[in-house]
Amino acid sequence: MKLKVDNPPLEWQGFKGLNIQPDVLMRPFDSMAVLQNMDMFVPGSLRKIIGPLKLAGPFPAPIVEMIAWRQQSSTPFYDIGIGSDGGIYDLIAGAKLASIGANPGQPFVCVFPGTGLPTNEAINYLLSTVPHAPPVKFDGAAVTQIGCSPPLTALTLAFQQSNSNVNTYLMQVGIQYSWTYFNPQTLHESSPSPVENSSIITTTVNTPALATPYITQVQLTIPTIPPPIGSGYTRIRVYRTRDGGATFFLPPVLYDAGGNNLSDSNDSILIQGNQTVVYDGYAAGGIGPTDDNLLVNPPQGAPAIGANNPPPVGAVWGAVYQSRLWLVDPSLNTLWFSNIGDFQSFGIYNYFRFPNTILDEITALIALSDRLIVNGKNTARQITGTNFTSFVEVPVDMRRGAVGRRAAVTDGDKIYVLTYQSLARLAFAEAGPPFIGDQIKPLTDSIQKSSFQTGINADIDTDRSILYFAVRLNAGSQYNDTIILADLGRESPFSTVVGLPTQAITIRELEFADGSTDIVFSGADNNIYRLYDNTGGPGALVAVAQFQQIPQDATYDLWKVWQNFFPVGTDLANWQAQFSVDGGKTFTALIPFFTKTPIGLNGVQIIIQCVHNKNNGMAALLSRAKLKSELKMGIH
Repeated sequence: MKLKVDNPPLEWQGFKGLNIQPDVLMRPFDSMAVLQNMDMFVPGSLRKIIGPLKLAGPFPAPIVEMIAWRQQSSTPFYDIGIGSDGGIYDLIAGAKLASIGANPGQPFVCVFPGTGLPTNEAINYLLSTVPHAPPVKFDGAAVTQIGCSPPLTALTLAFQQSNSNVNTYLMQVGIQYSWTYFNPQTLHESSPSPVENSSIITTTVNTPALATPYITQVQLTIPTIPPPIGSGYTRIRVYRTRDGGATFFLPPVLYDAGGNNLSDSNDSILIQGNQTVVYDGYAAGGIGPTDDNLLVNPPQGAPAIGANNPPPVGAVWGAVYQSRLWLVDPSLNTLWFSNIGDFQSFGIYNYFRFPNTILDEITALIALSDRLIVNGKNTARQITGTNFTSFVEVPVDMRRGAVGRRAAVTDGDKIYVLTYQSLARLAFAEAGPPFIGDQIKPLTDSIQKSSFQTGINADIDTDRSILYFAVRLNAGSQYNDTIILADLGRESPFSTVVGLPTQAITIRELEFADGSTDIVFSGADNNIYRLYDNTGGPGALVAVAQFQQIPQDATYDLWKVWQNFFPVGTDLANWQAQFSVDGGKTFTALIPFFTKTPIGLNGVQIIIQCVHNKNNGMAALLSRAKLKSELKMGIH
């Protein structure tokens, strides 16, 4: 005998995201066991993602990085892509603008202001790291190396002297000369040359004769061979101290052997070849060496020894923080930083070195407005301050770090980062749980570790407030085959994007020329796609929402007759449902949604799976649902 007992309908008043924690009975009943190609942009609802839409391509090579760039406010706006062939591509026009060099790997790319063009204008440079080579800059016309090697050889001087004090210079304690390479377009100069005996005049070295103590001119022979690092350094600057001083200044005028003025408005001199000869004073014309009072102090002062060295060769990653360019040394335990506002100059002492026992190796740099987070595989440290007098480096977390260079993204003062434990959140201005990825830990645990260093990457859609992590789950994939979404305003925010027309290499929120932004990804097929099809055209993704096995209350082990499923949403005519009463081993055939969708199955628990595979350009929603069943008491 069997007794049917009325059972109150089970209702979903809204939906949460993906939850695949191992204890299935601990999962919220309104969360999802599978949630593919849907997001939670509409509060309480599950929305199908319409897309992707091809934006540009194919390009000659896959695009490994993307960034918006404009040289000046009056020049064209570009969405830039860096190809795996080293090409700098205009993503919208499809044109190749330049090249950073073959085999760029996974470069760090950023925009940094500086001076450039023949007219010394303020421009924005596009900067990029290059494996085993100096980082490079793109000014819109050419790609050149960042910074300049310092001169390694001191200049050699010779002087004429006289017993007359007319149009001459009387040295009483000593003067010194040095020189730098100078770029007339960027106005950047190298660190200065060493100062040796060949470049000084003192009372003990290169001393004028007592009978003729007055110097009429000083000949300076400068070994101006091209610097190993540096492009466009076609001029030099010569510096001199005042008598008895240690500070270097610029002589405003230096001459050639015929008495012609060689100095320009920047107090620089054109390089004459591998050896440049100039004169401080011109004896034949009655012009003595520059008087101490006429020496010029440049706006920033003369560079000190080692102050304007080039960045590290082969830097593997970087960040921009406090108007400095920060670069990770190939050793992975040294972090270099540029001078303030000058991405081309890295002082000889401008670095933090982290012992391997403390920070296994630097895996990621995360710049916030008031601090720079330096991640290792299992550690996180922060650097605050702006200069040597205020820099403070302290630990933040000595157990958790970042798995890779692109495995973290910022949102205001918060950092979302993939650690070896889970997807984590660091919040500095407000309290918040350290981990937000517990609901999907089995998913993040399955990410291929070979993709950690440079493969996976993340960004945030600021319009939709959704976090995107492109990850590789399948061992056979070359690039990322899944995108994990997290709606940052939701309690249980996760879903996934799968079945893309191509594997994703890089996902970015990209700004366009009209000021709008959108999430785009570069594909293994050499194309660029919008993840969301904003045109309303047909999409290519199939949405799947698999409910948790229900019920989960005290009746979870009682036999039931599953009667009807009542969905509420939009575009219901194109939704379909299927059901399983054996724990998901088998499902019924897909049937269309109705106002009351019949089920007609018996079992203790049921799994409902909703599918939308009609690509009609509508952002279909699942917003509410009700499930009707009866309990069966007795023999079944």
